[in-house]
Amino acid sequence: MSIMLDRLRAESRAQAYISDYLGPAVALVDQMVSLYDRGLDAIGEHPRPGGAAKVGLILTSRLANDIRVCSLSAQLGYGIQALALGASIFEIVGALSHVGDSESRAVEWAEHADLRHTYPRRVEDGIEAALRSLAIFNPTMRENWRDAYRFMCTAKHANPRISMIHGLRVDAPGFSFLCGPDPTAFGVWMSAEALYNAVFFGAPGIYVALGHCSEASLQVGLRGEARRLADALHGLESWFTELRKAGEEESAHGAVTQAQASAITSALDSEAGRLKQETERLTCETEQLRQETVRLRRDTASLRRGQ
Repeated sequence: MSIMLDRLRAESRAQAYISDYLGPAVALVDQMVSLYDRGLDAIGEHPRPGGAAKVGLILTSRLANDIRVCSLSAQLGYGIQALALGASIFEIVGALSHVGDSESRAVEWAEHADLRHTYPRRVEDGIEAALRSLAIFNPTMRENWRDAYRFMCTAKHANPRISMIHGLRVDAPGFSFLCGPDPTAFGVWMSAEALYNAVFFGAPGIYVALGHCSEASLQVGLRGEARRLADALHGLESWFTELRKAGEEESAHGAVTQAQASAITSALDSEAGRLKQETERLTCETEQLRQETVRLRRDTASLRRGQ
């Protein structure tokens, strides 16, 4: 229980410390979540006929939840985990766009039973569908989307380099390992990345989803709010740039070099060897004790029969 209380206190301290840094993006994410709730109501009350709208509702509901959890994780100091959710948000927007209003693809999505692959199988197909749905044909924008996704996937797939920077720090006393929330400049940068991308890709997600709403006035009004949030995000560029700069500088100073990483690996291998020898010694002693116990039981039984 005390360990859990320590973790809760650490999260509370982290949230209090980084809230001032993340405030502008958190406000936008909260508005985005509200927009999703109203968008889901609009689609649910005025759905277009067919299966595509049903698939759209399922994926949009998942998006709304992922954006909310991404925000909560980021605010608690779990920027890496929030960024991993950002990659999932990206993928779901792609799937939502790929299905679109196609009844045949809606059927394919509903009947997809391959747990080894998602739908669509290629993330690239989702990117193309999303940009096409938004009438964006700029190659630079397409590459920006790819770059953002690649970076989020470094967190999602525990890329060794980003994991080393996040989980192992170099400070005055030596090395320190991180477990729990990260309120450092690097951690704040990761949280900011997650929140920024939640809005950046969440806006296209709800814009595409509202195509399943048959009430034109609702669709136009809510899509206008999605565009407004996307525009507001552009106003946070300087905020985001400053946090990224601070995070990059800290990671450059505190990151473990290749030589240090090799030294750590060597030390870990040595410790693993020592632990293996200790385990073998304890196993041998345990076996000796077991044999001694068997002998004592046998002698005790013999004494009892002699009585």
